[in-house]
Amino acid sequence: MKSSQVLFQLLMLLCVVQVAVPHAVAQLSTPVGTWRTHFNYKKAKALAQAGNLIYCATEQGLFYYDKSANEANVLTKLDGLSNNQIAQIKIHSSLKLLIIGYASGALDLVQLDSQFEPTSQITTLEFIEDNTAILSSKKVSDISFYQNTAFMSYDFGLVVLDLDKKEVKETYLYLGENGNALGVSQSVVVGNILYISTPIGIRQATLSNEVNLQYFGNWTTLKSPNGTALKGALSVTGTQLWIGSTEGDLWKYINGQLLSTLKFATGIDKLIALDTQHLLIKNGTILRVYQTSDESVSRLTEPLALQLQDGFWDNQQKFWIADYANGLVSNISGTYKSYSPTSQDTLFQYRKDSIILDSDKNRWTRLGAYQGIMVETPAKQRTYLYSGKGQGNLPSATVASMTLDKYGQIWVGTTAGVAVFDDPASVVSGRNLDAYTPIFEKRRLLANETVTTIAIDGGNRKWMGTNNGVFLFSEDGTELVSNFTVANSPLPSNQISYIGIEPSTGEVFMRTSQGMVSYQGTAMEAGDNISGKALIYPNPVRPEYEGLITIDGLYENVVVKITDVAGRLIYETKSNGSRAVWNGQYPTGGKVPTGIYYVMTSTDEGNQALMGKIAVVR
Repeated sequence: MKSSQVLFQLLMLLCVVQVAVPHAVAQLSTPVGTWRTHFNYKKAKALAQAGNLIYCATEQGLFYYDKSANEANVLTKLDGLSNNQIAQIKIHSSLKLLIIGYASGALDLVQLDSQFEPTSQITTLEFIEDNTAILSSKKVSDISFYQNTAFMSYDFGLVVLDLDKKEVKETYLYLGENGNALGVSQSVVVGNILYISTPIGIRQATLSNEVNLQYFGNWTTLKSPNGTALKGALSVTGTQLWIGSTEGDLWKYINGQLLSTLKFATGIDKLIALDTQHLLIKNGTILRVYQTSDESVSRLTEPLALQLQDGFWDNQQKFWIADYANGLVSNISGTYKSYSPTSQDTLFQYRKDSIILDSDKNRWTRLGAYQGIMVETPAKQRTYLYSGKGQGNLPSATVASMTLDKYGQIWVGTTAGVAVFDDPASVVSGRNLDAYTPIFEKRRLLANETVTTIAIDGGNRKWMGTNNGVFLFSEDGTELVSNFTVANSPLPSNQISYIGIEPSTGEVFMRTSQGMVSYQGTAMEAGDNISGKALIYPNPVRPEYEGLITIDGLYENVVVKITDVAGRLIYETKSNGSRAVWNGQYPTGGKVPTGIYYVMTSTDEGNQALMGKIAVVR
């Protein structure tokens, strides 16, 4: 029988026994066990154009704006990128290849389709990131092309990529006058001459198979008319090389000669080719557009471009700007406005763990470094808790976070681990001031970690943020449920500053030093479930689905059993709050076959109830 026929029959059976959807229980837009990003795309740093798409690299991530569709699309680790902190981007149009350079030194080569949209073909090069001999910054500052070769500028030198083979071809590390190590901030190619901007001046060399560019003796330094080394920014319009000097001169370099075109009172910071006939000159906060044909100059005074980092004109003469405060800015609609995608990164921006109330309305306040906690009763009586025995027994007197769990216990995160006040009333009365320290794997819980934040989910489990990632522990802290880091999740940084949980959905929001992401958790607060029935999704479970099956709207913390139509037990778990999940497999592994499966719950008293049915199609 075809799977479509099986699905139809199961749907008919499911309709006959369909249970009511619980009141105040809604299906999630994000499946349980999956991630979302909430990055801020306003700190723009670099642009790359291809076809109708404008790629924009920002401090926290990458997105591209489709001019024809008038929409922005973000690209993150969820789409296959290897990192988050992007330093530079460049598109090789003929190869349809997007190069992404990260602050860590890693490189992603993303293959683009015929419309220049990203595909799943991504090659990650970790040669620089993994090179322990490089002691300086591994962040790429500039990318330029010569045929199918990319020149990558770094503080430690120049790296050459073979874009056909997608591998590192050569590294130029000792390009100084006497073979000294020399950093490179920028490179351009005009004809068969490679020019690089360095701290000792602009160096040039001939691109030829006969010339060894790794040998410093094959490089020469451009001299200004007064005989000193010429230093500054480089740019090319068409085939014309331009140099913006640190002394404020705009030079045209023709046939080995420097021709002065403009002189400014301050040095030129950036020189950007807007198109083949226009240059953008940046002197501090002053922006000027220089027309190369008639040498006219105009000021750009747009308020949304005061922190311009990159820019170009498209084929309609519309300006596209990467601004560090306003993101992707353009006048394509007539007036300048930002085209960066909106973000929810402002959610949970205000911490709720500095002052908390216990079950008796006593006020617990975490004080400054080494000052512990102050507990104040409604009658204004105060008690102070520190790290000594009989004084609070905190692992450290520097408290970073506090929260009240579902049993009325107060969990405290310090710079030396976790402590728990299991009876806050005894602290207020003076009977027992000391907290206890949970034990995990025969050691004090996270004893070597700074626990920056603690949050409680619907199953009373503890989400703990540290400077080394996120830890999810069982309700008593003795069992590690999950550990999320940059290496195994979309977290942009292991430095966790705050965790907030949306109780109605169980979504866990994690704010890091490099942006915010969220994880659709497996626990949810109990809501107003009038019907006593469960919402099960996806239902039916189709053959292509590989995620978790979610059961919401259960009575809080009950035993959940999955059985087949013959009553045989398939799977058993306990709900976290009012949510349970099942991976559609037997406990020993292997997917369950096509069929109808019952969701049963039982209480501690032994009472059982049918909560719903699941149709599975394989």
